[in-house]
Amino acid sequence: MNRLKQSVQRLRVHLLKKRFSQSVVDIGKNLDNCGRVLLLLPCDSTLRKNLLGYAAAVGDMFPSSEICIVSTSDDEVREFARREGFKSFAPNRLEMSWYGFPNKSFFNRIRNLKGNVLIDLDSECSCFNAAVSVVSEAPLRIGLFGVWGPPVHNVEIKPSLSADRSDGFRDFLRVLSSLIN
Repeated sequence: MNRLKQSVQRLRVHLLKKRFSQSVVDIGKNLDNCGRVLLLLPCDSTLRKNLLGYAAAVGDMFPSSEICIVSTSDDEVREFARREGFKSFAPNRLEMSWYGFPNKSFFNRIRNLKGNVLIDLDSECSCFNAAVSVVSEAPLRIGLFGVWGPPVHNVEIKPSLSADRSDGFRDFLRVLSSLIN
């Protein structure tokens, strides 16, 4: 049953990617004038807990922007977002389909956010994050190198190869902050 769910999720992402059109993006302009930043956290709950500190660093990089954290349902993420002054978006039970994927109403909420920059912190191929990236219609979608690539992410940052994932995320944020400054 789990393989069936994963297959259906991958099919949905594939169909979303086919409808998506790529365009040329001015990275500097989008980073300077971003009113809303969508931050995608990993679907893995242990990795998501470890990355909450990095989410605060993203808030420091974009001080005048509204930060919206998008993740699967997690009370700890919701509490963190409330504490940091961020908004939190997660699909509720009514918005989940039988194969563990959000339905159209959740994706419409994400599309209506009209984010200018999307930052995907997932280091694995998460169908949830890929679908949110494509549906968000953010002009600048930044992710880790080798995870999804275009059209899901139009900017990929390759961190140093390290056994420790936290070093990779530090490198990712270091490169991202150098693009902003």
